[in-house]
Amino acid sequence: MAGYAIRDTGDRKSLRRRKQRPERLNGGFGSASSQISIALLTKLAGIDTLLVPYKCIPLAVNALVGGSIDFTFVDTNKALTQVKGGKLRALAVKSPKRSSVMPDWPAMAESMPGFDVTAWFARLGPAKLPADVVEKMNATLTQILG
Repeated sequence: MAGYAIRDTGDRKSLRRRKQRPERLNGGFGSASSQISIALLTKLAGIDTLLVPYKCIPLAVNALVGGSIDFTFVDTNKALTQVKGGKLRALAVKSPKRSSVMPDWPAMAESMPGFDVTAWFARLGPAKLPADVVEKMNATLTQILG
C-alpha cells in the first residue's frame, strides 16, 4: 500500500486550483513506482510537475517535510509517523479501493478515475535455500499477513 502525501502547511489548495493557477509542482520520488505514480498523476490531473529523484523513499520524505518538494508517493509505513505527527498530510492511497488499514484515506481513483498504480513485492532467497527454511518463512509471513 502506498500513499500520496504533501506537507501539511494548513494551505488546502486542491489539484483543481493548481490547474487553474498553473505553477510547477516539484514531485519527489525514491522508487520506480513513485516515479510512475507522479507521471500518471501529472497526466490525469493535467498539471505541470518537475520530477525530483532521490536515492530512496525516506530521503524523499525528508525533503517533503523540509519543504524542498511539494509532494511524493511513498509506502504508507514510511510516512505514517510524519502524518500522525502533523508534519505531512496524507491525501490518498494508490490502490483502487480504500485500505482497510487506513479507511479514512480515500483511494486516488475516487477523485481521479483511472488512477491505479498497484505494486507487488517478491521474497527472494538463495537458489539453494533449504526447504524447511522456505516453509517456515511462508508459514510466518502467512500468519503475519493473514
